[in-house]
Amino acid sequence: MILAKISKRFKSLPAIKQNYYHSLTKTVLGLVISLPLMVLEMIIMFKGHNLFDLKGSVIYNWTIFAISIFVVFGLGFNFFRDAFYEIFKWKRLGMNILISLSTFIGFAYSVYITIDLTISFANASGLNHHKSGFFETVCMIVATMNVGSLVNDRIKLKANQDVKALNNLQIKTYHAYDLETKTTETKAVYGCALNEYVLVKKGEIIPLDGILYSEICEVDESSLTGEARPIIKKQNDNLISGCINIGDPFVYKVTKTYANSTIKKIINGVNKIANSKPKIQQIADKISMWFTPIILLAAILAFLLQMFVPTIQQLPIAFSNIELHNIGYSKVDKAIFVSVAVLVISCPCAFGIAIPLAVLIGASKGAKNGIMFNNANIFEKIKSINAVAFDKTGTLTNGVLELVNIKGDQSDLDIIYALENTSLHPLAKSFIKYAKANNINLSNKISNIKEIAGVGIFGYDQNNNQYCLTSVQYAKTNKFVFDQSINQTINDDTNSNELISYVVYSVNNQVKTLLMFSDQIRADAYETIKLLKHHNIDVYMISGDNEQTVKKIANDLDINHYYYEIKPEQKAEIIEQIQKDNKSVIYVGDGINDLLALKQADLSISIDIHNKAANSISDINLLNNDILNIFKVIKLTKITRKFIWSSLMWAFGYNLLFIPLAIVGIIPAFIAVLIMATSDIAVVLNSLLFKGLRIKVANSKTAHKLRLNTIKDKRI
Repeated sequence: MILAKISKRFKSLPAIKQNYYHSLTKTVLGLVISLPLMVLEMIIMFKGHNLFDLKGSVIYNWTIFAISIFVVFGLGFNFFRDAFYEIFKWKRLGMNILISLSTFIGFAYSVYITIDLTISFANASGLNHHKSGFFETVCMIVATMNVGSLVNDRIKLKANQDVKALNNLQIKTYHAYDLETKTTETKAVYGCALNEYVLVKKGEIIPLDGILYSEICEVDESSLTGEARPIIKKQNDNLISGCINIGDPFVYKVTKTYANSTIKKIINGVNKIANSKPKIQQIADKISMWFTPIILLAAILAFLLQMFVPTIQQLPIAFSNIELHNIGYSKVDKAIFVSVAVLVISCPCAFGIAIPLAVLIGASKGAKNGIMFNNANIFEKIKSINAVAFDKTGTLTNGVLELVNIKGDQSDLDIIYALENTSLHPLAKSFIKYAKANNINLSNKISNIKEIAGVGIFGYDQNNNQYCLTSVQYAKTNKFVFDQSINQTINDDTNSNELISYVVYSVNNQVKTLLMFSDQIRADAYETIKLLKHHNIDVYMISGDNEQTVKKIANDLDINHYYYEIKPEQKAEIIEQIQKDNKSVIYVGDGINDLLALKQADLSISIDIHNKAANSISDINLLNNDILNIFKVIKLTKITRKFIWSSLMWAFGYNLLFIPLAIVGIIPAFIAVLIMATSDIAVVLNSLLFKGLRIKVANSKTAHKLRLNTIKDKRI
């Protein structure tokens, strides 16, 4: 009855948990059985000939035979099964073939020795009295490999639990809210439509992305962005799916469907990274593909050397008082011992598990810190990064551009509203906010409105008059006619300390109105730039804004390389030029005018989760809009790469050192088991070390120094 309940509960567990508990059970049983046998084996070997009678006895060997059947073919069944799949289904030679072959040969040879001992005992010949197999070693091979599999499964389970924690933020139902009747209805989140209103109660998770309809709310974004402090949202602020309402109930309007929600994209991104292979993994796979046949040939070579090369036969063996020096063993016996040692000591495990584990842990750590990796190759791209180029608006500045002044003719504000209403540009959003606050109506006389990235917005009326919103630079370059007062305003503001951005409104190339927007440098920009420069990373700023604004920001942030009044295609050209100077460049942007630059850069980072185009081509998306995370991206990806390579170098070094020693017979089989176990476990422990590592932006001393400098700079 109890067993039935346990079995039922076990079957209800997720597959990954079932695999882990299977591994745990097999490992514990294997160690409980194999370790005492191995200890006894070593005592017999090191205590001398007086104990060989026990090991050479028929009863002892048949007892160990019965035990080893359970261990090898019961607890080690998965290795034989996977070896079969590798040969006949997957059409490749993998590590399971080496494990299965070494255990089977060792087991078969030991069975032969046991039968031979039995026949000798029956005939009372006593010729092979001291001869014995190595069932104990074979059992230990299986037990050791199961330990490696267990730790591997444990790391996968923990990483999967991190992803599951994200999945738990993806709720299945929501409270549809009727604005007129003030009533709610519980519905499935999959069927939620755009512009639908949703009520989120205290303690509940925001089901889908949207904008706040209520006056104010307080949310916890820590699960997605890593921001520990509660975030206050005001009306019309963006809300991210997966965040938790920690204040009063609020109502918001849905702007993204389930398939396009932020939480869904994060989960898909982590799964994509976990299932994708970086270039370094592809190289490791090729090594693994050739590794097994080479080891098989090495085992054959070892057998032949022991059989036919006397010099090799006379080489000293580690722990030289072991069985190979005892009477009764022929050349064939010793050759089999050495061949099995070669098969056992080879360890392709690191090639197979080091990279997937590191990538999975890296992606999981990124997701916890508001960093979403979009492909696995970023860990290779980051290796030589020595330059970071920033867009200005919304990246180094707050991007919340307030309309602070309007100069010139203000009779066409409704037309300007109609033009701006088609754009997602921060300047357009600012004017739309102003228009709504001042009850400006949308003009209906403009049609065929078209936005050209980096140029402006154009529209036409029925008489084919052209209406345009563009930059001062574009207007001057294309011979627009400026009103004298507008020209004077621009010239007067050139020497101003304010971060003013201009947009000119023209009719048929006649400038009628000047819109003046003000922005502020982000609080986290100062420390970010200082951190990058402190680590010898060159910083660039590339902006489409006017000269005086860009120079002012560059001076405040101590950025030596800056470009102003740059078109989108020119941004990509500048990135290319920087790359020609032997620089590997990260580009950080947030808008449609950054797409070409994001594509050109060696590594691209988008900091606006609401910009689908930028997110789709970026290597990394920042979810919490904190550009200090850019340095954390660099650090996390470099640490991930470091752990990948350290595991691989260990694997290469281990195999290069010990396989030749095993081939010439210096390392016996039971020592090979211990060495192989050390190698496999070292790789997995390296991954565990990575999993427990905290990613800090800077050590306390550096952070304090930078903070003092930042405060000092802000006071100047």
